[in-house]
Parts: sequence; C-alpha cells; structure tokens
Amino acid sequence: MIGVPAVFLRSRQVVDAMRSEREWYAAVGATVGCLRAAVDRLEVGPLLLALAVPGLVLLLCLPRARVITLGWLVFAAALLTVLLRYDFQPFRNVLPVVPFLCIAAAAALAAGARVIAARRADAIAVLGATGVALAMLVTGVKPHVVWATQTIDTRLVARQWLEQHVRRDDRVLVMEELAFLPSELASLPTSPAITRGPMVARALATGDFTHVVVGVPEKRTATSAAWEAGLRRRPVLFRVGHSAFPAGPGFWRGNDLAIVVYGAAPAGSPPG
Repeated sequence: MIGVPAVFLRSRQVVDAMRSEREWYAAVGATVGCLRAAVDRLEVGPLLLALAVPGLVLLLCLPRARVITLGWLVFAAALLTVLLRYDFQPFRNVLPVVPFLCIAAAAALAAGARVIAARRADAIAVLGATGVALAMLVTGVKPHVVWATQTIDTRLVARQWLEQHVRRDDRVLVMEELAFLPSELASLPTSPAITRGPMVARALATGDFTHVVVGVPEKRTATSAAWEAGLRRRPVLFRVGHSAFPAGPGFWRGNDLAIVVYGAAPAGSPPG
C-alpha cells in the first residue's frame, strides 16, 4: 500500500485506466517485433546478445547464481508472453530484461578473460575485454548519444519560426496534442488559441485564423479527417519533424514530432 496507494485508494480508476490501456494496445498499429528490434544496434545489438547467450549458460552452471538466473528467465518469459500477444511491440516494454542481459554478457566476457589470463596472457585478456566493451559502446551507445545531443526539439524550431513570421494582429491556433510548453507559446507576438484535436474542426469553422499549428495523428479517425479536410484549402507555410503524435493525451511524445503550420484560407473560401 505504501508503494502503490492508488491501487487501494482509487481501485476503480486504476482498473479503468488499465482496461483503457489494454484496449489501446489492442487497437494501435503494428510495430517491429520487440525480439527483432533487440538485434538493432540502437537497442541491444548483436554483439551484446551474442555474449549474453553463453553468459546465461555460465550463470546457470554457477550454483550461487542459478536461482537468480532462473528467476530472471521466468520473469522474462512471463513478460514476453504478455507482450507478444499484440502487434504493437515497442522495445521500451522489454527494457526491464536488458540489465540482466548486460550481466550475462559481462559474465561471458569475464569468463573469456579468465581463460586467456590462465594461459599467462594477461595483457591480451585486458585488451580483448576492453576492445569488446568499446565495440559495444561505439556500435550501440554512441549513435544514440549523437542523436540525442544533436536533435533539436521540433516544437522549439516551430516556435522560433512563429516568432519570426507572426505579427501582433495575427490569430494563431495551436493543437493541444503537440504539448507545447506554455512558456514557449508565451514568447509569441500574439497569444495563440489552444484547442484539442477533436475541436480543431469547430475552431476552424468559427475562427478566422491566419496561422494553424497542427501535427500528424498516429491513427486517423473521422475526427482527424474533419480538420484535415478543413486545412486542405490553406497553404502550408512551414513543416518540420517526422513523428506522429499519439492518440492518448498522457502518452509519451518525442522531440521529433511532425509539426505543420498552415496559413490563412484564401479570400472568398468558406470557413475551415
């Protein structure tokens, strides 16, 4: 109860949230399988997996590590049994298994170093272990670090564009699902109107907006089709990013969200 008080204090809300999450996972589009994604060098990578397999065997052979290893294997099997039922299998859902894979890989690496050291080749053992560790860092960690440090949040890029092109007398509509920080929008020359995706079509029909800032929905619905149809008559002024925004308001949004800025509707066209 201390760790998860909501389970006891708000049991009904927790159950409803879990049911909603389950329905969303059942309906969302398919992704690359988490097992296949594990081979990607930006996730686990083939080198670490190749070391983890013999490492698991070694840990099972060690009496003091056998029980813990079996426990991890049971946990991994139970987790995968649940996750593999759905076509939507983001790799982040199997991240709890990754630390143990690293331990297994380290066990294999250490065992290999001991075998080499037993043959009085300590320097070779150290250099070999260091080389394998560096290879894993270069092929797996470095690309992610480079991407994370060099990628600029597309919302920041869009805000900077708006600052340069929006005037005080312009009217700006921003979709709430893009999750702009209020402090970012406060720096614009004019105060934008913020509305949720389902209300964008109505806002376009009732307001004469000179700039409309929207994203690309992860799953197209009749609601999204309505506001997309209303924007077809407007020119695209600016576009940045690649990722669609998720349907759920509480779901994670990355820093490469696709953002499109539409201009004013042509003179004489109907509202929308």
